[in-house]
Amino acid sequence: MLEIKIHSTDVMEAIAAYVKEQYGLDTNLDVHSEDCAISEGVVMVDYKKLDRVYKKHKNGKLVKDQNGHTITDWEKSKYINKWIEFDESCEISFHLVNERGW
Repeated sequence: MLEIKIHSTDVMEAIAAYVKEQYGLDTNLDVHSEDCAISEGVVMVDYKKLDRVYKKHKNGKLVKDQNGHTITDWEKSKYINKWIEFDESCEISFHLVNERGW
């Protein structure tokens, strides 16, 4: 398994390159600069998170499967909008796995 970490400065450079390529805007995204084009110098990352609702018996106890795990009620579970601030102390990390297992 290979872990890849991308620091916030790399992400800001990638965002600036994307904005320049897609919209033709040459922007200053250096959050330490007074001329930073980002509102308040912070990038907001919006994402959706599943707000799970678990099935319950009529007496209010949770319904469990044969292994003792609670059962999700997919019809009542909804995705909710969440956000985080992506600043200079943040980094993105993910793992890659190929057929060989690295």
